[in-house]
Amino acid sequence: MSRYPGATWRPLAADPSHQGPMSRHDGIVLHTMAGSLAGTESMFMASGFTGTESHFGVGADGTVLQWVDTSRRADANLNGTWRLLSVETADTGPPFPSWSGSNVPAWTDAQLDAIAGIVAWAAKAHDFPIEAMGSSRAGERGVGWHRLGIAPWRVEGGEAWSESTGKACPGNRRIAQVPEVIRRARAIAGGGDDLPEPAVLLAAEVAKDVSLKRAVREMHKDVAALKKAFKEFRDNELTRDRKRTKETEARTAKVLAAIDAIEVPEGMTKQEFRDITREVVQTELARSEVP
Repeated sequence: MSRYPGATWRPLAADPSHQGPMSRHDGIVLHTMAGSLAGTESMFMASGFTGTESHFGVGADGTVLQWVDTSRRADANLNGTWRLLSVETADTGPPFPSWSGSNVPAWTDAQLDAIAGIVAWAAKAHDFPIEAMGSSRAGERGVGWHRLGIAPWRVEGGEAWSESTGKACPGNRRIAQVPEVIRRARAIAGGGDDLPEPAVLLAAEVAKDVSLKRAVREMHKDVAALKKAFKEFRDNELTRDRKRTKETEARTAKVLAAIDAIEVPEGMTKQEFRDITREVVQTELARSEVP
């Protein structure tokens, strides 16, 4: 069993065997809850091991709960579940301000300490480096954040860590704090803290957001062009259909005129008249066939 001494053990079910064993331990991924620690735990407990769950949860005051043994998988990282641990972090209720969309507030100082403690312990227990992951590719090891595995930020060949697109988790402010988490975790573990400034990481994430918006605008232009092309195609087809209708009406008029011109000799039977009429109609249709 692998349980963090700094956490309160809160298993989601009595039998953990429902969750398969970890294939290996490449690192840990940081998430935001879009909720409180109590609310998230209530949701996890209601589903047990049949829903989505995370290994750890961190409250605003630094309280740490462990829901899944780190020798077992938790579903929060989707396709990275087989090799990555997960930490959910509270972002609503006191002391956090009201927020919406992707404007997730920063981690509290108590949360930074708590997350760093989890990272330092997990890195030692499962032998992965205390350094930032660069992508969600299976070869990456260390400390990551959920957005690395979410489109459109997920790089080609990277694992999908969510079925959503454009999900901000854990938010720009928290991503910018990852270097500080690593610095504190290294200090706990006895390592150095030669890390980029948080502002550098935040600027990179903002640049990605700008690229995403630009891509969406380009997509809208493509859709508008497609609609215009379809309208032109539809109008051309309607014009062609109107022309065909006029040609058909003209052919029909010729056929009717030919039928009216038929002289029925005295003594002709109805069947003979039908045969002659059919022959005249076929002849006129052949003459008026549009090339």
